[in-house]
Amino acid sequence: MRLEGPPPEALRGYDEIRATLERDVLPDVRERAAPSGPGVRVRDMVEPSDEPFGVALRELMLGDGDIYVSESGNVKWGTFAHVLHGVSYDVLRRTVRGERPPTLELMEECARVLQVWPTYFAEYRAAGFARQAAA
Repeated sequence: MRLEGPPPEALRGYDEIRATLERDVLPDVRERAAPSGPGVRVRDMVEPSDEPFGVALRELMLGDGDIYVSESGNVKWGTFAHVLHGVSYDVLRRTVRGERPPTLELMEECARVLQVWPTYFAEYRAAGFARQAAA
């Protein structure tokens, strides 16, 4: 969907920030957080989400319609937590509910399992912006 007219104030400068991220941050992210396994590749057509981590993760999982979604359309958080390396169900549950902030490692692991770049998550991009601003 393409919006007509000038961009909202919050998006001004987005192209410059995105170019900086792609040049300085993403090469490191791609090396550390690329999906694992032989022949695995990142999905091509997933637009980054601006939703909070829990909402974005849920939408991504529901949109995929894979083994982490029940027949009734609910996310199977326990099953998903089981395949995440170094992440307990309780940590995942509290983070998805917004009771704790997502760590970079959690977002990278969720992205790896779901075969998207970690920059799909708004909080991951915000952390990259903060690192760029501090440098």
